[in-house]
Amino acid sequence: MKTLAALCALAFASTAAQADNFLVATNSDGGPGSLRQAILDANAATDVPHSISFSGGLYPTGSAITLTSDLPTITATDLTIVGGAAEPIVDGGDVFRIIYATVDVQNLHLKDIELRNGYSTGSPGQGGACLGAAGGSGGGLTLERVIFRGCTLSTTGLAWGAGFRWARSAGSVDITDSQFIDNFTEVTTTGQGGGGALAVGAAHLSITGSWFENNDTISENGSANGGAIYVSTSNIHTVWVSDSSFIDNDASPGRSNGGAGGAIYLSCADCFVQLERNWFRGNAGNSGGGIYMRRGYGSPNKPRLLLKNSGFYNHIVTGSGAALYVGSNTEFDAVNNSFYNNNANDGANIAFSSTADVLGFRANLMAPVSAGTACSGSPGTPFPSAIRLNLFADGGCDALDNQALPTDDLGNFQLEESLFGGDMSYFWFDGSSVIDAINDAGACEASDILGNTRPIDGDADTMADCDVGAFEKYWVLGPPIDAWIFTDGFED
Repeated sequence: MKTLAALCALAFASTAAQADNFLVATNSDGGPGSLRQAILDANAATDVPHSISFSGGLYPTGSAITLTSDLPTITATDLTIVGGAAEPIVDGGDVFRIIYATVDVQNLHLKDIELRNGYSTGSPGQGGACLGAAGGSGGGLTLERVIFRGCTLSTTGLAWGAGFRWARSAGSVDITDSQFIDNFTEVTTTGQGGGGALAVGAAHLSITGSWFENNDTISENGSANGGAIYVSTSNIHTVWVSDSSFIDNDASPGRSNGGAGGAIYLSCADCFVQLERNWFRGNAGNSGGGIYMRRGYGSPNKPRLLLKNSGFYNHIVTGSGAALYVGSNTEFDAVNNSFYNNNANDGANIAFSSTADVLGFRANLMAPVSAGTACSGSPGTPFPSAIRLNLFADGGCDALDNQALPTDDLGNFQLEESLFGGDMSYFWFDGSSVIDAINDAGACEASDILGNTRPIDGDADTMADCDVGAFEKYWVLGPPIDAWIFTDGFED
């Protein structure tokens, strides 16, 4: 008993020797050893940086802390919260906001923790039911293996980012191997909102290996954009999204206003956006069911979208651009992407603003749509030679059909879908019009949606040529050669 008492005292105490680390040893919402007390202690401590960690030996593994009120506002300037092997869950009970950081917080880092069922009615920070922060000129947010689930932001005013909202004009947001599931942003009047999963106003956003599913944003009579991700700021400089999946996210589909970017909405003044090796399926809205990007804030410079090795499948919008909408004054470059079974009145695969420019468009698979034309709009094409070797199963893409490939043999549709943590999902067609259809390796990316090297021989002719689209099929030999080459039928 004395040993146990000593361990508990060590866990609950904030000693001078370990003043920068505060231990959570109970799933109770209050008292010594609680997350609530650890935040209070970190705020009060003077040395930096601070950390809060969950004890794998004392904290009940995988259990939830059910909040009885909002957690204390975080004021510690540099704080890391580590769930570790304890795999803690913090549950707002659909009543309370979970985490909120003041402008004093310059670095906030969360690892291996789940935030679920947070609830907010808006201000302060105009968002972030599970994680919110005051605005400011700097400060970074880092998320590693964090789950945002069932976060709800419902307000009559402005609503940005149900999962989290981070708006630091010179800051950065880095997200790795995280999940955003069933988060919901709602504006019940004529207000504006967006980002069912997250809303970012920082200078740099990076997302890798993450999962966005069934996130929604809706405005009854106003405007709501970005079912999963909302990025709209004059401060954003770079956006990188790779190896991530966007499934069944919605942005106000069928509403009279807004509804741009069923999965991702991007409006920036002078930014570079690169999306590589991503999977988009079943996202919906009024325009840009998968991605909607435009220039904002009156900048004289054009933002640029570079899209590589990504798949767009089964999107639907009520307007234009079921998979992708390239908006006003935006530069667009796309290599080795795949589009199939998307549905829109115009531009089921891609819709262009008349002021958009296509800088390059190569080795893309534009497979049959389920309704509408494949493309719409008449973008500028300042470099015609950079548009070549694409496959168009449907019409409407006249601006992109330079050196188009034949479509006589698409073959059979093949779909491989994975869960979070597995390989990227993808689809392909196995016909000769797709497999090894491009003998100019310079037109293709050096690897495919799975990270496999291009080109690979996919049709067993001993020649390694590129496939059209995101996936590079490789030819699989039959039984190993030593299983049959030296047999005579009398081995038994």
